[in-house]
Amino acid sequence: MIIEKVVGQYGTFENPETSARNIFLPLDHGDGSNPEVKVDHPYPGIFIYRFSEGFNYPNANSSLDYLTDFIQSKTRRSSPEAFERPGDRPWNNPGPRKSAKRPAHVDSDSRLPTLKAVIMDFSSVNNVDITSVQRLIDIRNQLDLYVAPDMVDWHFACINNRWTKRALVSAGFGVKPDGEGAQHGWKSIFSVAEIGGQDSAAALARETSYHDVVPRHTDPTEEEALIGGFSPGQSYGAMSPGELEKQRRRGAVVHGLDTPLFHVDLTSALQSAVANVEARSDFRSAASD
Repeated sequence: MIIEKVVGQYGTFENPETSARNIFLPLDHGDGSNPEVKVDHPYPGIFIYRFSEGFNYPNANSSLDYLTDFIQSKTRRSSPEAFERPGDRPWNNPGPRKSAKRPAHVDSDSRLPTLKAVIMDFSSVNNVDITSVQRLIDIRNQLDLYVAPDMVDWHFACINNRWTKRALVSAGFGVKPDGEGAQHGWKSIFSVAEIGGQDSAAALARETSYHDVVPRHTDPTEEEALIGGFSPGQSYGAMSPGELEKQRRRGAVVHGLDTPLFHVDLTSALQSAVANVEARSDFRSAASD
């Protein structure tokens, strides 16, 4: 991932020195992008997975198995895995090889970060079925055991189908975690957009530019007709730009307040994931002091 920043209205670039934006590329440059461009992980313990095609029963197992194997190869367990007797290990957990020199409870690489959050890019997903949703539930439970006693935050970006959202919500995705201690240090971040019309920034800019060519000393009746909605005798010159913007601009959240883990794009999903990870870390630091 290359971290940049976008400025300007509707994608225009007014200042070349700050005309940058975030882009998200595959780590292996499998999309044909320039391999000389260095791609970094977005944040320690946060992973972004983009489906190359749809997400349903034919490819649900292969896609999520690849995701799980990749995550476990780049992270370590939150708590050491130790058993009093070899027979206490679950039958489906092979454990380390007998030839391994390290004990079973020692992590292979303590320098690796722990898993914090997973961001799923659904831009190529049209719909889901019961098999794919159930596989997501299984992987969520598997990764929660992997990071126990912590929990993994699951963020979803670029969902284009409302029925896909309903299927994910029915499986417990998109909402705040309800586990023990999960509410502490939680920070909900929402994407807010202007409603438009007379309350938009474009309308405000037009009125401001029109004010620049209108004389300040005008008749109150004419002024009232020009800026309808304000009391007679109150002109743009009597209001600061901040007051004018506060009075005219109105916004609304893009997604519902009850689904804070559904995001409009990858940038907002990453910002929310990082904010929650840092808020949880600050809460634990304050609790330990």
